[in-house]
Amino acid sequence: KTTHVSNQRLRVDVNRVSGFLEAHREARTKFRQEFCQTLEDTTDCEKLILKESEMESDLAQEWLDCQDPEAMQHIVAHIMCVILFNKAVLHFEKSAADGILSATEASEEIEHIEHHLIELRKCTLTEHPGEMGSEEKSSLKEATKKSTRAIQF
Repeated sequence: KTTHVSNQRLRVDVNRVSGFLEAHREARTKFRQEFCQTLEDTTDCEKLILKESEMESDLAQEWLDCQDPEAMQHIVAHIMCVILFNKAVLHFEKSAADGILSATEASEEIEHIEHHLIELRKCTLTEHPGEMGSEEKSSLKEATKKSTRAIQF
């Protein structure tokens, strides 16, 4: 149970840190657009604000980088699944709006996806049925690298 709690805690922390990083990236972009037209016009105060945001982001990224790679791979895989499920929901909603699916059909599919999202949030597995094992993933990565190098001119 301790492992389950620590995995769930790590997932929450990763989501928070990822949100923090994205928020700071977006804030720096907006800040530059609004206040820093050119580098020469940027005041020392504005440079300090941007530098502090960058330093905070660097610390957050360092925290992410020092986490267990296998645990991070698992968490990122779950995050990617959530993204894909959410995109599928948008697809079904658009299909219903465009008349490709009836509202009932889209609603049924969205309900299935919502069930999968709930299960995904509760999931503590590090290996999933039908998922490639670590060795298979490594050999696939190697094969992909080799084929990529072979394609390059």
